[in-house]
Parts: sequence; C-alpha cells; structure tokens
Amino acid sequence: MHRPIIASDTIAMRSMFRPESVAFCDSSSPESFAEAMIDLYQHPEKRTRMIANAAADYEPYRWELMAERYQQLLVSLSHKQAQEQQLVVE
Repeated sequence: MHRPIIASDTIAMRSMFRPESVAFCDSSSPESFAEAMIDLYQHPEKRTRMIANAAADYEPYRWELMAERYQQLLVSLSHKQAQEQQLVVE
C-alpha cells in the first residue's frame, strides 16, 4: 500500500479499517474528499501514521492468508459433500 487511504465511509470499509487508518469521507460530498486530501497534504506525520495503521489493519486480509482460508473452506465442503453422498448410498 504505502499510501494513505481516502475512502467513502461505508460499512464494508469500516469493517476492515479503523478511523485512524483511513480518512473516511461522505460519498455524496466532494468537499469531504477535498478536505481530507488537504488535511493529509498538510500533515505528513498523520499520513505516516495512517499508512502504518492501514497496513496493520489490512494484514488479516492479505491474499496469502485469504487463499489459505479459501482452500480450507473448499476442502471442508468437499469432505462434507463426500460424507453426505456416502450416507445416501448406504
């Protein structure tokens, strides 16, 4: 990432990132985004903190971790389906 995030204030974004990690803006207000850009431009120390915070928040969602979780889910579902098919045969 290595860039501060300015994003619409949505449930999905808030489920992944803390307010100290992302500049959340009102999606219906261009002024809200402009104010966030100016604020981050004027406060380099805030940008640095936000970048570090967002990287930490993103850690559990990294592709390497999510790929492993998806594989585990698929294995679990395939075993469950095989067991159900075996019950039908018996």
